[in-house]
Amino acid sequence: MTHSYQVEAGNDIPRRIMHGFTQLLLDGELDKWVELYATEAVFEFPYSPPGFPKKLEGKAAIANHVQDLLRMIEIQQFSEPVILADHAKQQFVAEFTCLGRSLVTGKPYNQTYM
Repeated sequence: MTHSYQVEAGNDIPRRIMHGFTQLLLDGELDKWVELYATEAVFEFPYSPPGFPKKLEGKAAIANHVQDLLRMIEIQQFSEPVILADHAKQQFVAEFTCLGRSLVTGKPYNQTYM
């Protein structure tokens, strides 16, 4: 039986991965950020507004979407992630928030991600 558990704050691998993930976006290093993904990676957006995709399949589709998104929003900060890890399977899920603003409307862009 495998056990999932919330990772405590500290110097663990999932937390370091997430800090690198968010820092690359904050630094605008999209090329390096995209390299974190497998070629067959999938992004799903079940609550995306009309005109935006519900699902992106593949590293190239994700890169194109995020590149377009970063022309429309300015990301200002990410929260500390809440991480659920399964070390036996070497995988984790992270929940975190993003604070920013729309470059189109000037309104806040506040989002929760998993």
